[in-house]
Amino acid sequence: MTGAPPGSRFVLLATDPMARIDVPFLMSQKNGRMIGVEEADGLLRLTVETGESRDAPTD
Repeated sequence: MTGAPPGSRFVLLATDPMARIDVPFLMSQKNGRMIGVEEADGLLRLTVETGESRDAPTD
């Protein structure tokens, strides 16, 4: 996700049920957000969205 413009969406695939907790925490640390979670046959599809970079210059 590094270098992606703000508002970019990604789908992460996971089999670890803790991803439901870990991914939202990661996204909050990266100034992004969790959009949704779907589960089918033990596979999680986590949709996330990038946010503004905290290192972005402010004029």
